[in-house]
Amino acid sequence: ELEMKRLGLQCPHAYSVMALTAVGEDGTQLVKLRNPNGVALWKGDWSKASPLWTYELKQQLKLEHEDEGVFWMAWCDFYRLFAELCVCRLAPDMLEAREAGWLGSVFNAGQAVTLEAYARSEVEVVLHQEPHVSRGVEAVATLVDLGMAVLKRQFDGSYSTVAYAERCLQQNVHLTLTLEQDGHTASYLVVPLCFGQMRSTEPRKFRLAVHSTQPLAMETAPLDAALVATTLIQRAAEHGDRTPLLKSPALGEALVLHTIDDEAGRVIVAENASFHPLRVGWEADAEGFVSSRRLLMCQDVLPPRTRQVLVVLSRDLKGKAFRLSYGFDGGGHEGGGVPAAGLHIPDIDDLGQLKALHAPQPIAGGAAGGAA
Repeated sequence: ELEMKRLGLQCPHAYSVMALTAVGEDGTQLVKLRNPNGVALWKGDWSKASPLWTYELKQQLKLEHEDEGVFWMAWCDFYRLFAELCVCRLAPDMLEAREAGWLGSVFNAGQAVTLEAYARSEVEVVLHQEPHVSRGVEAVATLVDLGMAVLKRQFDGSYSTVAYAERCLQQNVHLTLTLEQDGHTASYLVVPLCFGQMRSTEPRKFRLAVHSTQPLAMETAPLDAALVATTLIQRAAEHGDRTPLLKSPALGEALVLHTIDDEAGRVIVAENASFHPLRVGWEADAEGFVSSRRLLMCQDVLPPRTRQVLVVLSRDLKGKAFRLSYGFDGGGHEGGGVPAAGLHIPDIDDLGQLKALHAPQPIAGGAAGGAA
Protein backbone atom coordinates (compact mmCIF):
# COMPACT_ATOMS: atom_id res chain seq x y z
CA GLU A 1 0.00 0.00 0.00
CA LEU A 2 2.84 2.39 0.81
CA GLU A 3 4.51 1.64 -2.51
CA MET A 4 1.25 2.27 -4.37
CA LYS A 5 0.89 5.67 -2.76
CA ARG A 6 4.54 6.48 -3.45
CA LEU A 7 3.92 5.73 -7.13
CA GLY A 8 0.83 7.94 -7.21
CA LEU A 9 -1.93 5.32 -6.98
CA GLN A 10 -4.81 5.91 -4.61
CA CYS A 11 -5.44 3.08 -2.18
CA PRO A 12 -8.10 1.95 -1.52
CA HIS A 13 -9.50 2.91 -4.91
CA ALA A 14 -10.97 1.43 -8.09
CA TYR A 15 -9.63 2.15 -11.58
CA SER A 16 -11.15 1.34 -14.97
CA VAL A 17 -9.18 -0.90 -17.36
CA MET A 18 -9.72 0.51 -20.85
CA ALA A 19 -7.29 -1.31 -23.14
CA LEU A 20 -4.36 -3.71 -23.44
CA THR A 21 -1.69 -3.47 -26.11
CA ALA A 22 1.86 -4.44 -26.99
CA VAL A 23 4.38 -1.87 -28.24
CA GLY A 24 7.93 -1.80 -29.55
CA GLU A 25 10.02 -4.49 -31.15
CA ASP A 26 10.17 -6.44 -27.89
CA GLY A 27 6.36 -6.45 -27.55
CA THR A 28 6.21 -4.63 -24.21
CA GLN A 29 2.72 -5.15 -22.79
CA LEU A 30 0.91 -2.04 -21.59
CA VAL A 31 -2.37 -1.51 -19.75
CA LYS A 32 -4.49 1.60 -20.27
CA LEU A 33 -6.33 2.72 -17.12
CA ARG A 34 -8.53 5.60 -16.05
CA ASN A 35 -9.03 7.13 -12.64
CA PRO A 36 -12.78 7.86 -12.30
CA ASN A 37 -11.82 11.00 -10.36
CA GLY A 38 -10.36 12.39 -13.57
CA VAL A 39 -6.80 12.78 -12.27
CA ALA A 40 -3.88 10.54 -13.29
CA LEU A 41 -1.18 10.62 -10.61
CA TRP A 42 0.80 7.54 -11.74
CA LYS A 43 4.55 8.20 -11.46
CA GLY A 44 5.99 4.84 -12.51
CA ASP A 45 7.13 3.51 -15.89
CA TRP A 46 4.98 4.68 -18.80
CA SER A 47 3.48 7.55 -16.82
CA LYS A 48 2.83 10.70 -18.84
CA ALA A 49 6.22 12.10 -17.83
CA SER A 50 8.11 8.83 -18.43
CA PRO A 51 11.15 8.96 -20.78
CA LEU A 52 10.02 5.58 -22.19
CA TRP A 53 7.56 7.35 -24.48
CA THR A 54 8.74 8.16 -27.99
CA TYR A 55 7.00 10.59 -30.29
CA GLU A 56 5.89 7.71 -32.51
CA LEU A 57 4.35 5.78 -29.59
CA LYS A 58 2.54 8.89 -28.34
CA GLN A 59 1.02 9.32 -31.79
CA GLN A 60 0.20 5.62 -32.11
CA LEU A 61 -1.67 5.47 -28.80
CA LYS A 62 -3.04 9.03 -29.09
CA LEU A 63 -1.60 9.96 -25.73
CA GLU A 64 -2.23 13.68 -26.17
CA HIS A 65 -5.93 13.19 -26.94
CA GLU A 66 -6.92 11.50 -23.67
CA ASP A 67 -8.53 13.21 -20.69
CA GLU A 68 -6.54 13.90 -17.53
CA GLY A 69 -7.67 10.71 -15.79
CA VAL A 70 -6.19 8.29 -18.37
CA PHE A 71 -2.72 6.79 -18.00
CA TRP A 72 -0.68 3.75 -19.08
CA MET A 73 1.46 1.31 -17.09
CA ALA A 74 3.43 -1.84 -17.81
CA TRP A 75 1.60 -5.13 -17.40
CA CYS A 76 4.17 -6.30 -14.84
CA ASP A 77 3.41 -3.27 -12.62
CA PHE A 78 -0.34 -3.77 -13.04
CA TYR A 79 -0.03 -7.43 -12.06
CA ARG A 80 2.13 -6.58 -9.05
CA LEU A 81 0.18 -3.65 -7.64
CA PHE A 82 -3.49 -4.49 -8.14
CA ALA A 83 -5.14 -7.18 -6.02
CA GLU A 84 -8.44 -7.70 -7.84
CA LEU A 85 -9.81 -7.41 -11.37
CA CYS A 86 -13.58 -7.32 -11.86
CA VAL A 87 -15.02 -7.94 -15.31
CA CYS A 88 -18.22 -6.00 -15.95
CA ARG A 89 -20.66 -7.77 -18.23
CA LEU A 90 -22.92 -5.39 -20.13
CA ALA A 91 -26.49 -6.51 -20.84
CA PRO A 92 -28.12 -3.64 -22.76
CA ASP A 93 -31.08 -5.79 -23.82
CA MET A 94 -32.00 -6.76 -20.25
CA LEU A 95 -33.83 -4.89 -17.51
CA GLU A 96 -31.93 -4.14 -14.31
CA ALA A 97 -33.13 -3.89 -10.72
CA ARG A 98 -31.27 -3.69 -7.41
CA GLU A 99 -32.27 -4.27 -3.82
CA ALA A 100 -30.30 -3.96 -0.57
CA GLY A 101 -30.72 -5.86 2.69
CA TRP A 102 -28.99 -7.33 5.72
CA LEU A 103 -27.08 -10.57 6.03
CA GLY A 104 -27.66 -12.77 9.06
CA SER A 105 -26.02 -11.79 12.34
CA VAL A 106 -26.31 -12.66 16.03
CA PHE A 107 -29.68 -10.87 16.04
CA ASN A 108 -31.55 -12.83 13.36
CA ALA A 109 -31.24 -14.62 10.02
CA GLY A 110 -31.19 -11.35 8.08
CA GLN A 111 -33.26 -10.63 5.00
CA ALA A 112 -34.14 -12.22 1.66
CA VAL A 113 -35.46 -10.72 -1.58
CA THR A 114 -38.77 -11.69 -3.17
CA LEU A 115 -39.11 -11.83 -6.96
CA GLU A 116 -42.52 -11.77 -8.63
CA ALA A 117 -42.48 -12.95 -12.25
CA TYR A 118 -45.37 -12.04 -14.54
CA ALA A 119 -43.98 -13.86 -17.57
CA ARG A 120 -41.29 -16.42 -18.31
CA SER A 121 -37.98 -14.61 -17.86
CA GLU A 122 -34.28 -15.32 -18.20
CA VAL A 123 -32.41 -13.76 -15.28
CA GLU A 124 -28.89 -13.08 -14.08
CA VAL A 125 -28.73 -12.76 -10.28
CA VAL A 126 -25.65 -11.34 -8.53
CA LEU A 127 -25.35 -11.06 -4.75
CA HIS A 128 -22.69 -8.68 -3.37
CA GLN A 129 -21.54 -8.44 0.23
CA GLU A 130 -20.49 -5.22 1.89
CA PRO A 131 -16.77 -5.02 2.75
CA HIS A 132 -16.27 -4.34 6.44
CA VAL A 133 -14.07 -1.93 8.41
CA SER A 134 -10.59 -2.16 6.86
CA ARG A 135 -9.94 -1.93 3.14
CA GLY A 136 -6.98 -1.69 0.78
CA VAL A 137 -4.35 -4.42 0.88
CA GLU A 138 -6.12 -6.18 3.80
CA ALA A 139 -9.59 -5.98 2.20
CA VAL A 140 -9.82 -9.74 1.62
CA ALA A 141 -9.65 -10.30 5.38
CA THR A 142 -12.95 -8.43 5.82
CA LEU A 143 -14.96 -10.87 3.66
CA VAL A 144 -17.20 -13.58 5.07
CA ASP A 145 -18.72 -16.67 3.52
CA LEU A 146 -21.37 -15.94 0.89
CA GLY A 147 -23.68 -18.22 -1.04
CA MET A 148 -27.17 -17.99 -2.47
CA ALA A 149 -30.25 -20.09 -3.14
CA VAL A 150 -33.24 -19.21 -5.30
CA LEU A 151 -36.45 -20.82 -4.05
CA LYS A 152 -39.80 -21.11 -5.79
CA ARG A 153 -42.99 -20.82 -3.82
CA GLN A 154 -45.32 -23.76 -4.42
CA PHE A 155 -49.14 -23.68 -4.39
CA ASP A 156 -49.19 -25.15 -0.84
CA GLY A 157 -46.96 -22.35 0.47
CA SER A 158 -43.79 -24.45 0.71
CA TYR A 159 -40.57 -23.67 -1.15
CA SER A 160 -38.37 -25.73 -3.44
CA THR A 161 -34.83 -24.88 -4.53
CA VAL A 162 -34.49 -24.07 -8.24
CA ALA A 163 -30.91 -22.72 -8.22
CA TYR A 164 -28.04 -22.84 -5.75
CA ALA A 165 -24.66 -21.09 -5.60
CA GLU A 166 -22.22 -22.71 -3.18
CA ARG A 167 -20.71 -20.57 -0.47
CA CYS A 168 -17.40 -18.96 -1.35
CA LEU A 169 -15.03 -16.39 0.14
CA GLN A 170 -15.50 -13.78 -2.58
CA GLN A 171 -17.23 -10.43 -2.63
CA ASN A 172 -20.07 -11.74 -4.79
CA VAL A 173 -21.77 -14.87 -6.13
CA HIS A 174 -23.99 -15.19 -9.17
CA LEU A 175 -26.58 -17.46 -10.78
CA THR A 176 -28.16 -17.70 -14.22
CA LEU A 177 -31.62 -19.26 -14.37
CA THR A 178 -35.10 -19.13 -15.89
CA LEU A 179 -38.09 -17.95 -13.86
CA GLU A 180 -41.17 -19.87 -14.99
CA GLN A 181 -44.70 -18.53 -14.74
CA ASP A 182 -47.17 -21.20 -13.62
CA GLY A 183 -50.16 -19.05 -12.74
CA HIS A 184 -51.05 -15.37 -12.91
CA THR A 185 -47.69 -14.72 -11.24
CA ALA A 186 -44.88 -16.86 -9.92
CA SER A 187 -43.17 -16.06 -6.62
CA TYR A 188 -39.49 -16.67 -5.97
CA LEU A 189 -37.26 -15.95 -3.00
CA VAL A 190 -33.53 -15.18 -3.15
CA VAL A 191 -31.94 -16.44 0.07
CA PRO A 192 -28.43 -15.24 1.02
CA LEU A 193 -26.36 -17.97 2.69
CA CYS A 194 -23.93 -16.43 5.18
CA PHE A 195 -23.05 -18.09 8.50
CA GLY A 196 -19.66 -16.64 9.45
CA GLN A 197 -21.53 -13.47 10.48
CA MET A 198 -23.97 -15.18 12.82
CA ARG A 199 -21.85 -14.52 15.90
CA SER A 200 -21.27 -10.89 14.98
CA THR A 201 -23.01 -7.93 16.61
CA GLU A 202 -22.10 -5.80 13.59
CA PRO A 203 -24.66 -6.55 10.85
CA ARG A 204 -23.39 -6.50 7.30
CA LYS A 205 -25.31 -5.35 4.24
CA PHE A 206 -25.80 -7.11 0.93
CA ARG A 207 -26.90 -5.79 -2.44
CA LEU A 208 -28.73 -7.91 -5.00
CA ALA A 209 -28.57 -7.05 -8.70
CA VAL A 210 -30.99 -8.75 -11.08
CA HIS A 211 -30.94 -8.51 -14.88
CA SER A 212 -34.02 -9.95 -16.57
CA THR A 213 -35.60 -10.24 -20.00
CA GLN A 214 -39.06 -9.42 -18.55
CA PRO A 215 -40.23 -6.99 -15.85
CA LEU A 216 -40.04 -8.30 -12.27
CA ALA A 217 -41.22 -7.00 -8.91
CA MET A 218 -38.57 -7.07 -6.16
CA GLU A 219 -38.87 -6.46 -2.43
CA THR A 220 -36.76 -7.12 0.66
CA ALA A 221 -38.41 -9.39 3.25
CA PRO A 222 -37.43 -10.83 6.66
CA LEU A 223 -35.75 -14.22 6.39
CA ASP A 224 -36.90 -17.06 8.66
CA ALA A 225 -34.04 -19.19 10.02
CA ALA A 226 -36.26 -22.26 9.58
CA LEU A 227 -36.37 -21.63 5.83
CA VAL A 228 -32.57 -21.37 5.73
CA ALA A 229 -32.41 -24.72 7.53
CA THR A 230 -34.88 -26.28 5.08
CA THR A 231 -32.76 -25.06 2.17
CA LEU A 232 -29.58 -26.55 3.63
CA ILE A 233 -31.30 -29.83 4.52
CA GLN A 234 -32.71 -30.23 1.00
CA ARG A 235 -29.35 -29.43 -0.57
CA ALA A 236 -27.42 -31.80 1.71
CA ALA A 237 -29.87 -34.66 1.28
CA GLU A 238 -29.90 -34.37 -2.52
CA HIS A 239 -26.31 -33.37 -3.30
CA GLY A 240 -24.18 -33.91 -0.17
CA ASP A 241 -21.93 -36.78 0.77
CA ARG A 242 -23.91 -39.50 2.58
CA THR A 243 -22.38 -41.34 5.55
CA PRO A 244 -24.42 -43.95 7.50
CA LEU A 245 -23.58 -43.58 11.19
CA LEU A 246 -25.92 -46.22 12.63
CA LYS A 247 -27.38 -49.15 10.72
CA SER A 248 -28.50 -52.72 11.33
CA PRO A 249 -29.96 -55.59 9.30
CA ALA A 250 -33.31 -55.03 10.96
CA LEU A 251 -33.48 -51.21 10.88
CA GLY A 252 -31.37 -50.45 7.82
CA GLU A 253 -29.69 -47.04 7.80
CA ALA A 254 -31.22 -45.49 10.89
CA LEU A 255 -28.86 -42.53 11.45
CA VAL A 256 -27.25 -40.83 8.45
CA LEU A 257 -25.00 -37.79 8.03
CA HIS A 258 -25.16 -35.58 4.93
CA THR A 259 -22.18 -33.28 4.36
CA ILE A 260 -21.73 -30.30 2.03
CA ASP A 261 -18.16 -29.16 1.42
CA ASP A 262 -17.52 -25.82 -0.24
CA GLU A 263 -14.81 -23.18 -0.41
CA ALA A 264 -16.13 -21.44 2.69
CA GLY A 265 -16.43 -24.45 4.99
CA ARG A 266 -18.76 -27.35 5.71
CA VAL A 267 -22.44 -28.02 6.44
CA ILE A 268 -23.39 -31.19 8.36
CA VAL A 269 -26.97 -32.46 8.44
CA ALA A 270 -28.08 -35.39 10.60
CA GLU A 271 -31.01 -37.61 9.59
CA ASN A 272 -32.94 -39.93 11.89
CA ALA A 273 -34.66 -42.25 9.43
CA SER A 274 -35.96 -44.58 12.16
CA PHE A 275 -39.14 -44.50 14.21
CA HIS A 276 -37.24 -44.08 17.50
CA PRO A 277 -35.36 -41.10 19.02
CA LEU A 278 -31.65 -41.27 18.25
CA ARG A 279 -28.66 -39.49 19.70
CA VAL A 280 -25.86 -37.97 17.60
CA GLY A 281 -22.71 -36.28 18.89
CA TRP A 282 -20.09 -34.17 17.12
CA GLU A 283 -16.80 -32.77 18.38
CA ALA A 284 -14.08 -30.97 16.43
CA ASP A 285 -10.46 -29.98 16.82
CA ALA A 286 -10.30 -26.89 14.64
CA GLU A 287 -8.56 -23.58 14.10
CA GLY A 288 -9.70 -20.73 11.86
CA PHE A 289 -13.34 -21.82 11.68
CA VAL A 290 -16.54 -20.31 13.10
CA SER A 291 -19.25 -22.68 14.33
CA SER A 292 -22.95 -21.86 13.99
CA ARG A 293 -23.45 -23.69 17.31
CA ARG A 294 -20.94 -21.27 18.90
CA LEU A 295 -18.98 -24.26 20.21
CA LEU A 296 -16.93 -26.92 18.43
CA MET A 297 -19.12 -29.68 19.84
CA CYS A 298 -22.75 -30.67 20.16
CA GLN A 299 -24.93 -33.48 21.45
CA ASP A 300 -28.42 -33.75 19.98
CA VAL A 301 -31.32 -36.17 20.27
CA LEU A 302 -33.37 -36.22 17.08
CA PRO A 303 -37.04 -37.22 17.25
CA PRO A 304 -38.15 -40.04 14.91
CA ARG A 305 -38.21 -39.31 11.19
CA THR A 306 -36.49 -35.92 11.36
CA ARG A 307 -33.51 -34.12 9.90
CA GLN A 308 -31.48 -31.38 11.55
CA VAL A 309 -28.70 -29.00 10.56
CA LEU A 310 -26.15 -30.23 13.06
CA VAL A 311 -23.59 -27.49 12.49
CA VAL A 312 -22.36 -25.04 9.85
CA LEU A 313 -18.62 -24.37 9.85
CA SER A 314 -17.32 -21.25 8.13
CA ARG A 315 -13.73 -20.23 7.50
CA ASP A 316 -12.71 -17.07 9.33
CA LEU A 317 -10.36 -15.11 7.06
CA LYS A 318 -9.01 -13.25 10.06
CA GLY A 319 -7.46 -16.51 11.24
CA LYS A 320 -3.75 -17.14 10.74
CA ALA A 321 -4.11 -20.89 10.14
CA PHE A 322 -6.80 -23.35 9.15
CA ARG A 323 -7.17 -26.93 10.32
CA LEU A 324 -10.19 -29.10 10.89
CA SER A 325 -10.72 -32.61 12.19
CA TYR A 326 -13.73 -34.04 13.97
CA GLY A 327 -15.51 -37.19 15.00
CA PHE A 328 -19.07 -38.44 15.50
CA ASP A 329 -20.87 -40.87 17.74
CA GLY A 330 -24.45 -42.00 17.70
CA GLY A 331 -26.86 -44.43 19.27
CA GLY A 332 -30.23 -44.90 20.86
CA HIS A 333 -31.61 -42.40 23.35
CA GLU A 334 -31.67 -43.70 26.91
CA GLY A 335 -34.13 -41.65 28.85
CA GLY A 336 -37.68 -40.37 28.89
CA GLY A 337 -39.76 -38.97 26.09
CA VAL A 338 -38.24 -36.64 23.52
CA PRO A 339 -40.09 -33.41 22.64
CA ALA A 340 -40.78 -32.56 19.00
CA ALA A 341 -38.04 -29.92 19.27
CA GLY A 342 -35.49 -32.59 20.27
CA LEU A 343 -32.82 -32.29 22.95
CA HIS A 344 -29.70 -30.19 22.39
CA ILE A 345 -26.34 -29.44 23.98
CA PRO A 346 -25.51 -26.59 23.70
CA ASP A 347 -29.10 -25.47 24.10
CA ILE A 348 -30.37 -24.01 20.82
CA ASP A 349 -32.69 -21.71 22.82
CA ASP A 350 -29.57 -19.64 23.49
CA LEU A 351 -29.43 -18.80 19.76
CA GLY A 352 -32.50 -16.59 20.00
CA GLN A 353 -34.10 -16.00 16.60
CA LEU A 354 -31.50 -18.32 15.04
CA LYS A 355 -32.80 -21.27 17.05
CA ALA A 356 -34.78 -22.62 14.10
CA LEU A 357 -31.55 -23.07 12.09
CA HIS A 358 -30.74 -26.09 14.27
CA ALA A 359 -34.23 -27.31 15.11
CA PRO A 360 -35.27 -30.78 13.79
CA GLN A 361 -37.58 -30.82 10.76
CA PRO A 362 -39.84 -33.70 9.70
CA ILE A 363 -38.64 -35.80 6.79
CA ALA A 364 -40.91 -35.25 3.80
CA GLY A 365 -43.75 -37.74 4.02
CA GLY A 366 -43.21 -38.34 7.75
CA ALA A 367 -43.97 -36.59 11.00
CA ALA A 368 -41.89 -35.84 14.04
CA GLY A 369 -42.97 -37.79 17.06
CA GLY A 370 -42.09 -37.92 20.71
CA ALA A 371 -43.69 -36.99 23.99
CA ALA A 372 -43.61 -33.47 25.34
